[in-house]
Amino acid sequence: MKALNNKKLILGILISATLLRVLFLILKNYYFNLDYTEDELNYAIGGQHLIDHWLHNKNIDFFEFKSIDKGFYYLNSILEIIVGNNITALQTISIFSWTLGSYILFKLVKLIFSNREALLTLAGCSYAPFLIYTSTLNTKESVLYLILNSTLFFLALLLKKYFQPLYLVGLISCLACLLFFRLYMGLIIITICYITFFIYVIYNPINKKYLYITALILIALFSAIPIHEYLIFRIGDKIILSTLCQSVNTALQSSCTGKHILYANVDIKTLGAFLSFLPKSLMMFFAAPLPYIFSKPLSMFEKLILIEVIPLLILSLYISKGVYLSLKEQNFNGKLLILTIALFTTIFTIIFSTINCNLGTLYRHKSSLYPFYFMFIAYGIRKKHHTLNKNHST
Repeated sequence: MKALNNKKLILGILISATLLRVLFLILKNYYFNLDYTEDELNYAIGGQHLIDHWLHNKNIDFFEFKSIDKGFYYLNSILEIIVGNNITALQTISIFSWTLGSYILFKLVKLIFSNREALLTLAGCSYAPFLIYTSTLNTKESVLYLILNSTLFFLALLLKKYFQPLYLVGLISCLACLLFFRLYMGLIIITICYITFFIYVIYNPINKKYLYITALILIALFSAIPIHEYLIFRIGDKIILSTLCQSVNTALQSSCTGKHILYANVDIKTLGAFLSFLPKSLMMFFAAPLPYIFSKPLSMFEKLILIEVIPLLILSLYISKGVYLSLKEQNFNGKLLILTIALFTTIFTIIFSTINCNLGTLYRHKSSLYPFYFMFIAYGIRKKHHTLNKNHST
């Protein structure tokens, strides 16, 4: 019976994510009425022809196709809506992988901590892209938002019982930074909603009856928003989307070839090449906290003294310690941990190498892994404090 419920939950998440993606596409193209060329829209948005046919009744002559071709056309359009881009075999499974990975992450954090931490982790996953992708043009702003988001979530997991006012001050500061640097009303509204959710989860007990419903909504949101749709909340910056469309076009023409932070060429067109890249993707997982500014032509000393590097290096040490203590824990399911790491790094590797070959954009995409790290940081420190308290009591 439990397995059946899990299947229903995953199916509900997939349906919800698909419906949310359709909603984003409709809002982006018809409510905001953005002025782009047809080619740009076709590159940026999957399923554009099918949505045009539904909403505008454009005169598309399907009778010139054979019946099986019409079937494939509709199937292709529906899959484009699901994956949010022109179809490749790997992108077709991306939303399913994201959904499954999010569900495993939810169960994993619930196993280690409690319902409260599980919901906060999912909320961090679904919120992080909104925060990070507002800084596409300015690297230092991106790093600033990333540090703020990491710090706030770190406080949420570790200090909620002792320093609740400090956490609220941090959230208000984050909102002030958003108002100061970028006046995006959509993002501000979303931030306020997440702040409200965080406060509620921190201060109130979690009703088990609504636990999975809330998790379903958060996972669906995390799974549904393709990279292109993050920018619907940046209505004023139309040139950003035009640039992104060109990047997507270039990436698709380059046959899913890109570079990751270690400057190793990536080609995932074949299964063998994809499997051979898995060890590199694990290296990417642990290298993700390092800012992409390490690739700039500076001396090592100049790189290390950059103000945005120091917090990330400290965070990397906590991550390593948390992973070590998590694996050392006897009651912890290490196989599930490794599976989750492999799944998430594989998913993000696919996205990086197919969407954009630019190293700066790659770093911003990799930054979305941060909510996954918080679990290790919190668990490692909490485990250490538990051990110290146990030693003092004895």
